[in-house]
Amino acid sequence: PTPDNNTPANNANLFGNGDDTNPDNETPVDPATITPPKPPPPPVITTRTSQEVRQKIEAGIRLIDNEQLVGGRDLLNQALAGPISSQDAAAVRKAMVNVNNALLFSPVIFEGDPQVAAHIVQQGEYLSTIAPKYDVPLTFIARINNIDNVHSIRAGRRLKVVRGPFHIVVDKSEFRLDVFLENLYVCSFPVGLGEHDSTPVGNFVVKRHSKLKDGVAWTNPRTGKVIPADAPDNPLGGYWIGLLGADDDSLQYTRYGLHGTIEPDSIGYESSMGCIRLLPDDIDLVYDMLAEQKSRVTIKP
Repeated sequence: PTPDNNTPANNANLFGNGDDTNPDNETPVDPATITPPKPPPPPVITTRTSQEVRQKIEAGIRLIDNEQLVGGRDLLNQALAGPISSQDAAAVRKAMVNVNNALLFSPVIFEGDPQVAAHIVQQGEYLSTIAPKYDVPLTFIARINNIDNVHSIRAGRRLKVVRGPFHIVVDKSEFRLDVFLENLYVCSFPVGLGEHDSTPVGNFVVKRHSKLKDGVAWTNPRTGKVIPADAPDNPLGGYWIGLLGADDDSLQYTRYGLHGTIEPDSIGYESSMGCIRLLPDDIDLVYDMLAEQKSRVTIKP
C-alpha cells in the first residue's frame, strides 16, 4: 500500500515502523481511572463524492485562497465526513495539513480559531503547570512556541496554546495514523504494523507514565532478551508510548504501544511484533502531541 503524505511540513518523513514490545519500566495503571474513548465518526467513503460534499470542498478552498483559513478548514473538515471518494479524501487531508501547519503548528494565533488560545505566563508558572490546563504535553507548547529550554520561561510571555487533547485513529487497512482534535482532522502519518495482522483492533488511551524518550530498553517478548537503550539493534528508535485498553474488549492487550524504528523500509508493511511503528521525525511529533491518560488511540481494521 501507498500511505498518504499528510504530515506537517516540518516533519517531511511520513513512514514509520515499529516492534511490539513493552519497555522494562512501564507502570501499571488502574483502568477504572480511564474514560473510554469516543473516536470521531468514520468518514463515509464511496466511489464518487456527493455534490454537496464537492460544493463544501470548493467553498473551503476558495476561503483558504482568500486567507480565511479557519473557515476554509472547517468546511474541508465537514467534507471529509463524506460521502467522499478515497481520492478526494486524500486531497482534502493534504489541504487541511497545509492549513494546520499555520493554524496549529506555528506560533501565530489566527483570529477566530477555537482550537487555540493565548496564555500569558504568570509569576510562578512553568510549562509543566500550564500544559495540563490545556490537555497537551509541555513539549508540544514548547515546540509551537520555539522554546528551547522547557524548564525556564519568563513571566509575562504570551504563549500560543492548543486546546487538547489530541487523539489518533490508526487505519490498519491503509497503514495510516490520523491525528484529531476531537472531530477536527489535523494530520496523518504512515505506519508499520504487526506481522500476520497481529496489531490489535480496539480502543485505548495513552498509559500513565508510559511515554519514554531516549534511554528506552526493549525486552523481546518471544525470547525475553533485554536489548539496552543504546544498542544499535534496539528496534524502538528511542521512543515508546504505551497503550492501555479503554474498554472490556481491549483490556487484554497489555504490551502494545507506538514507537520509532530503525528499519524505515518497514513502514507500510506488516513486519513488527504487533506494535505501531513510525519514522523518526513522525514519532517525535506524535510523542509531543499525545497526553497521558487523556489522548485516545483507536485502532480499526
